Amino acid sequence: MRNTPICITIAGSDSCGGAGIQADIKTFAAHNCYAMSVITASTAQTHLGITDIQPLPPQHIKTQLAALLKNYSVAAIKTGMFASAAQIDSIIDVLDEYHHIPLIVDPVLGSSSGSNWSTKELIESYLSSLIPRASLLTPNTDEAHALFGIQNSTDPLEHLREIAKQHEIAILLKGGHATANDLVIDHLVQADSLKSFRHPYIKSENTHGTGCTLASAITAHLAQGSELERACELAIEYMDGLLRHSRNFLGTNSRPPLCNLPMNHFFET
Repeated sequence: MRNTPICITIAGSDSCGGAGIQADIKTFAAHNCYAMSVITASTAQTHLGITDIQPLPPQHIKTQLAALLKNYSVAAIKTGMFASAAQIDSIIDVLDEYHHIPLIVDPVLGSSSGSNWSTKELIESYLSSLIPRASLLTPNTDEAHALFGIQNSTDPLEHLREIAKQHEIAILLKGGHATANDLVIDHLVQADSLKSFRHPYIKSENTHGTGCTLASAITAHLAQGSELERACELAIEYMDGLLRHSRNFLGTNSRPPLCNLPMNHFFET
């Protein structure tokens, strides 16, 4: 029997299954990886929005992660939603014992339906603790501005390159929220290189969890042995196929307005 890579997701639970822990687990499974999870919060959530968030205690989050890393050979780790700075701080000591494991940080500061839990303390914890430990950061343009103020820069990509150099990390700046001429451009910024991925903008009402899913797909490809640039390329290709083949998914089973619906992670071409 072949070896199945293990991936851990550290994120919040989405009760409608479209984003967060549930999207991460589906994505890992779709890429032939075994998913393990560290839950940071429980949410009452649908495609229309989040109505309640119940964070888990930081010590419990730390204990979840420590138990998994102690007992399993983990190929890659991905983080999503943290509800507080204390939650981030709780896992840093654990992660620092496992520097050999790639860490993909999706800096989720709000939901695609409009909820926002970003605080000054949370952003400071990202900047001081989690981002320096990351292998790859996957912000959209809003998240990159909240973290680094890129909209105030005359050259945002050069600004990110300096950050990548400072922390010895890579940054994938997602372009899905900033389309031009029906084209999406994602930029992989590293200290000594810039790679741009250009692909058509795909209009869909099934977009719940796109950011979580992309970061998880990258994590899975890294776990499978792909180099970073190739892992990003393959993950973006998966997202394109996912969006194309998720149109009207769950539409007949959902109450309107039918927008930001979940995606079909196990689509067949």
